[in-house]
Amino acid sequence: MEIILALLLAYWYSVGLLVVFFEYRIRQPDVLVLYESKGQIVLRKSLLYPRHFSLTLKRTTVQIQMTLKRPQPGIWGYGSNSLAPWRHRSNIYNP
Repeated sequence: MEIILALLLAYWYSVGLLVVFFEYRIRQPDVLVLYESKGQIVLRKSLLYPRHFSLTLKRTTVQIQMTLKRPQPGIWGYGSNSLAPWRHRSNIYNP
């Protein structure tokens, strides 16, 4: 009876270890690990994190190029045309 109990205990211990190894990951140094708690996104700071309940983001720089166009004179109320933009001819909805 003692052998069966020891084998069952060893079985459940090994199953538990497999679940822990399958679910938890070791956080890499250049990765942000985020999770949701009470409707807020929080940064996880521990070394181990559950992979199915966390979002990992690499800490990299991203180039963003923005091009801005200035509005055409007359559309925004300065210049030759003083009409508001929603009353301009090109903005009228025609069914």
